[in-house]
Amino acid sequence: MKKALYTAIAAIAAAACTSTEYIDVDNLEPEIVINAQMTAEEATHTIHLSTSSRSKVSPVPTGSVTVSINSGAPIMATWQAPEEGYEEFSSSEYIFTDKLNPGDVIEITGSDGTHTAKATVTVPQAPDLLGVEYTHDVKHASAGDSIFDIGGDYYGDWPYSEEPPYSPQTWHEIKVKFRDKSGEDSFYRIRVYVHTKLTTDEDIEEYYSYIGLDTSSEPVLSTATSSNGGLLDTIAEESNRYGLFTDDLFKDKEYTLKLYFQESEIINGRFYLGGDGHWDEETNKWVLDPLPEGWTYESEILVRLYSISHDQYIYLKALGLDDDLGFLFSEPVSIPSNVEGGMGFVNVDSCKEIRLDL
Repeated sequence: MKKALYTAIAAIAAAACTSTEYIDVDNLEPEIVINAQMTAEEATHTIHLSTSSRSKVSPVPTGSVTVSINSGAPIMATWQAPEEGYEEFSSSEYIFTDKLNPGDVIEITGSDGTHTAKATVTVPQAPDLLGVEYTHDVKHASAGDSIFDIGGDYYGDWPYSEEPPYSPQTWHEIKVKFRDKSGEDSFYRIRVYVHTKLTTDEDIEEYYSYIGLDTSSEPVLSTATSSNGGLLDTIAEESNRYGLFTDDLFKDKEYTLKLYFQESEIINGRFYLGGDGHWDEETNKWVLDPLPEGWTYESEILVRLYSISHDQYIYLKALGLDDDLGFLFSEPVSIPSNVEGGMGFVNVDSCKEIRLDL
């Protein structure tokens, strides 16, 4: 039905100089939309359920989501009440807690009480992460002339009285060594975070802040060597915001990713920046409040290597291109869907992680 509608619209546009026709789409039925980006190693998984009509996407707080693992008994996911002020957010969150293992077949079914849709995915094998080497204060020439370079050098001085061990412009290097799965095409994703944990008298607050990586000198993450020099080539090279890569350059072998980032990406995570503090007129620095008695603050770097499916690779590539090309072209990028009877994309990744002292 969708294809017929698109074809009809194209035919009308082609014949616009001789006649005008109208298509009534007011009575189009809403479609169920299911979206989920899950990781097997995490304990709790979130599924987003909504309905899409001609004019808007709406949450489904009174719907239902069930999950079946390897054709087992359905698990009822639990609706999460949104925070105050977010009641009309475009999707409703449903969570379930269960262990997902490589090779598991996950079937998710969503319903708004009238319409039902489902998606089926298989959990990929976990990557073979061998080790991570972290080196401080290295020499590195950044590709700062990129049209998408929004990181660059840290401009301005460190404003706090407690001095970091490195200047904000200092480069650090992380080498991620792993072994490719043999006998098949493999798809991967790399992410590096600053993980902070604040333990107070009443609660534990944890945050994950993504580290912006300069990957211009890493062949598997940058395609600059194959560029023809055109604008679209340049855009495609820079459209890897999700850290995606394949095993084309190291099939069935070991490989080491070389990733670089500046101190400015992690400097805020080194210190507890809570409290009020005060301004020191003599030093022109902000003096930080110490941690309250009994509180603890911890920070670390978290390196995660994901093994992903081919469908996930295409999906995230499309999302990246949609973000980068949207300001240049009116035609949207086609986003894949793997939901039967509706729309959306459901996925499970497998990952291995290594934690490093900040």
